[in-house]
Amino acid sequence: MRLMERDRELALLRQLYASCRQGSGGVVLIGGGTASGKTALLHTFAEESVEAGSVFLTATASIAEQGLPFGVIGQLLTSAGLSVEDDRQLGGLLDGRTDVEDSRQPGHVTPQVLNGLSKVLLEVADTGPAVIGVDDLQYCDPESLDCLLHLARRLRTAPMVLIMNEHVGPPQAHPEFHADLLHQAHCHYLQLKPLSLHGTTAMVTAELATRKAEQFAHACHVLSGGNPLLIRALIEDNGAGVQELVPGENFSRAVLNCLYRCARPAQDTAKALAVLDKYASPTVLAQVLKLSPEVIAHAYDELTAAGLLANGMFRHEATRTTLLRNLLPDERTALHSKAALALHNTDIPATVLARHLIAAGRVEEPWGLAVLREAAWQGLEEGETSLAISCLTMAHEASTDENERMSVKNALFGAEWRISPSTAARHLPELTEAALAGRLDRRTTVDLVARLLWYGRIGDIADVLEALEQRDAPEPVAVDAARQWLTYFYPDIVRANDAAASNPGEDGEQPWDIKAPAGDSRTSVQSLILRATALLGTVLSQHPNEDALNWAEMILQSSRLDDSTLLPVTMSLISLVYTNRLDKAVFWCEALLREATAKSAPTWQALLEAIRSTIAFRQGRVASAEQYARSALTLISPKSWGVTIGSPLGAVLQANTAMGRYEEAAAYLRIPVPDAMFQTLDGLRYLHGRGRFHLATGRPHAALSDFQDCRDKMRAWNLDMPTIMPWRIEMAQAYVAVGKQDEAVELLREQLDQIQDTDARTVGMSLRVLASASSPKEAQRLLGDAVAALNEAEDRYELAIALSEYSRVLANAGNDNQARALARRANRLAEDNGIMLPKARKSTPSHPTGREPATVDTDTDRLTNLSDAELRVAALVVNGQTNRQIATELFITTSTVEQHLTRVYRKLNITRRADLQHKLKPYLLAP
Repeated sequence: MRLMERDRELALLRQLYASCRQGSGGVVLIGGGTASGKTALLHTFAEESVEAGSVFLTATASIAEQGLPFGVIGQLLTSAGLSVEDDRQLGGLLDGRTDVEDSRQPGHVTPQVLNGLSKVLLEVADTGPAVIGVDDLQYCDPESLDCLLHLARRLRTAPMVLIMNEHVGPPQAHPEFHADLLHQAHCHYLQLKPLSLHGTTAMVTAELATRKAEQFAHACHVLSGGNPLLIRALIEDNGAGVQELVPGENFSRAVLNCLYRCARPAQDTAKALAVLDKYASPTVLAQVLKLSPEVIAHAYDELTAAGLLANGMFRHEATRTTLLRNLLPDERTALHSKAALALHNTDIPATVLARHLIAAGRVEEPWGLAVLREAAWQGLEEGETSLAISCLTMAHEASTDENERMSVKNALFGAEWRISPSTAARHLPELTEAALAGRLDRRTTVDLVARLLWYGRIGDIADVLEALEQRDAPEPVAVDAARQWLTYFYPDIVRANDAAASNPGEDGEQPWDIKAPAGDSRTSVQSLILRATALLGTVLSQHPNEDALNWAEMILQSSRLDDSTLLPVTMSLISLVYTNRLDKAVFWCEALLREATAKSAPTWQALLEAIRSTIAFRQGRVASAEQYARSALTLISPKSWGVTIGSPLGAVLQANTAMGRYEEAAAYLRIPVPDAMFQTLDGLRYLHGRGRFHLATGRPHAALSDFQDCRDKMRAWNLDMPTIMPWRIEMAQAYVAVGKQDEAVELLREQLDQIQDTDARTVGMSLRVLASASSPKEAQRLLGDAVAALNEAEDRYELAIALSEYSRVLANAGNDNQARALARRANRLAEDNGIMLPKARKSTPSHPTGREPATVDTDTDRLTNLSDAELRVAALVVNGQTNRQIATELFITTSTVEQHLTRVYRKLNITRRADLQHKLKPYLLAP
């Protein structure tokens, strides 16, 4: 084994050995930190001396044998080949007896015994030089120490070298022994220091033949503190192909090896440091371990010398992880319990204190419950939802007061609901029972109504509302808050006219202008819910104004996302969506999503992703809408969505349908949904998405059934508003598909009479569908107006369809150039937004010029399916250019030209170049 940075020490040992061969002995005491290489140095020298012909006697002291008299001396004699059992005189010496009985005091060996044992050991050198090596001298028994000291005094003229290794760490193990030994002129003391960076680099380079050895060595030195044992472990963990230092299992074993070779106070200190982490201090450690500050300071020094600590902290998190992983269960819980007690009166976050209580597995102190609740609140604020759940679970188990238990249970439900509503549902029965018995405060009871709504527990909702109304001195704000938003989210439970009877505003006030008592945060939250509900009611009553919409933004600006504001915030977002303030809705939705993500609340994220999907689809960004809806269904399971599953499912259905991905849409239709969903607004979204799928896949009668269901529910709920669901437009398309043109026209005229001029999106959609049931001349006018309206509305999906249909109408009318321009624009919109344009319906309307339109209609339809790149390549082919010439002109590869042509052939249903020229030359202008 090659030693690094031990040349000076080896040189001294070799010099002493040379003198030994001349008849002069010597003594060497080698000190050093744990695993500093003392044993390696001793055995390296021993191997050299044995090869040179010397006798080597060795012994290793042990803390387990420290109480065994002459234990170390016995090992030396055994290694010399002397049989203690067969030699009666030697055996008597080791028993502390001579032929003359001498009284013997504890820790004192009679001169006769010392002389006798020294004589036996010196006789080993009669035949040649001898080397005696004793390892871990700090654990040596007192009798052996006396003997070694006696022997050392006689080595000046004997051919023997005595080498003793000891662990250096305060306090000194044998101060009197050291004083006497080091006083002798022929005794030398060597202090082994940790390897320097240069020594670490040499050691790493010798083991790893890699150009990164120097870079690796620097990191290795920082992590090991120059401890050779730790360095070697890191080398073994990372190997020759190392790119970045990663401590592994060898390093973990080496850490434990170092630790358990330290004194017991140092071991305990390291374990406590691992538990306390950055909140450890000498004072706290002294409290936890019941040790004096001086002993703690000595332990720090010892652990630092062993390469485990630097500046009072572990050199690497891997060291701390190793110690935590190897704590015994009882040891771990005891340390965490003591840590919590010691840290309670210090200025640390409640979350830190709570982690110790959780790890201890019990709450024994009266302040424990308050700490757990505060830590749960902090955890929810900081996105540590799992910690909050653990805190609340322990607090619930430790609570003895029934009101306290229910309060904690409600908080626990909210925390679990953030992550998994299906898991949180198990708390509902107990909370419902408490609400009916009056053991929940009114604010919590209102929260419970919202939660029961999510799971579709209609009967429980009615019972809880009734119990809330029957309480003594009822709070109208609480009851109104529940009833009003139920009106809009679950209309079958509370009718709109019932809720309208309790207007929270005073005479002359707007319904959202609600005064909250100063200092009452709970009432402020209730008022916030009422404001948002009143705003949504104003929007759904088809009479929104700028004041209402300004209030929607004010609510969003003033509300930090949390459990109490989630409902009013989402209602305000929906108000912006239903009034086509989509840009503002996108801004706030994305801002809220960032908050939800930061707080690790997948359920909140899923809700906002579903709303973002609705916004994206209304903007015509179909591919984005599909992505957001799919994300919403991935963040939490379909089972966790409860009755609100209709929102993401409806969004993903209509997005996949618009993209032409019918198999994917059909797969989503196979997801089971609760019956109660169809009594909610989210159920309408599901019916709408399913109806669109049926219509696109050739089942207009099934689509009619879904749209009629939407119509009936919206009329019954007094929510017949196209910005919620344009059922008339969808039903008209279904009527056109089954040949009922008159019914379609009647519905669309009714829709156009109902909507306001500001709703450009609905106007454009209505005009586009009306064109499909009109004469060619009328269709051309209607589609022109539809394109203008949809341009204003910025709905890319509806605009792409309108442009495509307008292109076909113009082509049939003989306006080929304008038709091609519109078709190209429609194709660009479709490609950019993942839209599949619908195929043209087969028809042969008469042309005003008398031209037969059949061929024009078919080929133009196919032409509109070509992308701009494909169209450019096709035009150059028609112009007679070769693939190589086209590639040169367009600055693309020949392979790319061939790929474009393959797609063109497929789309136009042709197989060769000549067919392309024959089909498209009349419709393509030469470049």
